[in-house]
Amino acid sequence: MRAPRIPALLLLLFLLAGCSDPEVTEGADAGSDDLAATADPEAEADADAPADEPTAEEATADEPTEEEEEEEEIVIGSIHPLTGGLALDGNQMDNAIDMAVDRINEEGGIESLGGAQLRVISADSQGDPAIGQTEAQRMIDQGAVALIGAFQSAVTINIATLAERSQVPLVIDVAVADEIIQEGSQYTFRIQPNGSAMGVNAAQYLADFIEASGEDLSTIAYLHQDDAFGNSVYDAFAGEAEGLGLEIVETIPYNAFEVSTLSTEMARVDASGADILINTGYYNDGVLVARDALAAEPGVRVLMGVAQAAFDEPQFPEDVPEGSEYVLGSNYHPDATSDRVVQLRDDFGAEFGETMRSGAVFSYQAVELIADALERAGSADPTAVRDALSETSFDDPLLAFAGPIEFDETGENVNAIPIVMQVQDGTPLQVWPEEFAETELVFPRVPWEE
Repeated sequence: MRAPRIPALLLLLFLLAGCSDPEVTEGADAGSDDLAATADPEAEADADAPADEPTAEEATADEPTEEEEEEEEIVIGSIHPLTGGLALDGNQMDNAIDMAVDRINEEGGIESLGGAQLRVISADSQGDPAIGQTEAQRMIDQGAVALIGAFQSAVTINIATLAERSQVPLVIDVAVADEIIQEGSQYTFRIQPNGSAMGVNAAQYLADFIEASGEDLSTIAYLHQDDAFGNSVYDAFAGEAEGLGLEIVETIPYNAFEVSTLSTEMARVDASGADILINTGYYNDGVLVARDALAAEPGVRVLMGVAQAAFDEPQFPEDVPEGSEYVLGSNYHPDATSDRVVQLRDDFGAEFGETMRSGAVFSYQAVELIADALERAGSADPTAVRDALSETSFDDPLLAFAGPIEFDETGENVNAIPIVMQVQDGTPLQVWPEEFAETELVFPRVPWEE
């Protein structure tokens, strides 16, 4: 009897298994064309036969499970000055972003995207526009669907230009200069009032205070940081003040990162005969202004900050205990009358051991806006997020605004206004507009009149 014939394909596989080089068989695709060339016709016929259908388990083995899809991460970029003269604010803002992301993730993430979790990539701009732009590009390359930043106008201008070119939305937590948002901007959104709004509103507020006081006050000495931020606010204030009968008799620009004293500038203020001293700048130079004004006691009767980062902060009276009383600050500010703001600042203090500054509250709010946009978009595509941001109507702002956070066609928040704070009994309190006032304004008054 003739022995049964072994099917050709089985024989071929048997021979190959016995004599193949292990190094070749480890690379499954290596040499596949050679194998096809040596197969006999019967083997080819068997190879052409339809293969068994894969089981449902095999077919889905490489597909993400529903649980894996729910664990998808959505990347947000945070760019702030984490070192240098503005590191106090920059690190607080970065911490606030982490805090907001952690809370959103703990509450279930982005529901419309299967509970997708947010993840933050942080970067130190070092206060350098070129470094800020490079870090923003790195974040975009790593898949960031939105950026938050960047505290300094000069840095934010570069990042906004990149955001527009890359079509990745940038939510500005803090940066004032008007020119950050250009005509035709589509991917840049600013929560706070811009430089023009800061300057114009402050001039109007000041004119209202003077009228209500009945005092003859009309001349101003204006010290300001000499950059896009400081110049933007000054120009807007000066333009509005002129129409309100206020005269700027002395203008003194300076570099906030190079000055160690402003005593010479205070001598100029005194010599000008101005009734009012106004300052626009950052925190450290604001402290210098208050200290040197106290030492020089120039003949002004009002000391007021306009977009001054120090005068409305809780730390300011601690740093200048004798020179802060009755100092005014017109600036973007969290709503101190809001229970949610009070609780947030308490929670931040408990977690990080610091009093939460205004910029950090804006950063926290920026995460909320991005999460809201992701939820409504139902997509992590940057363009979809941008479209959702443009339709935002966020009616639970942490800031003292005139209405919900809503963006116009350029990306400016149409309801953003500055709030006037005044240090009274060692605490900065909201005094204007009236609907946000915690106490009544004392005007005119300067610390050295005490």
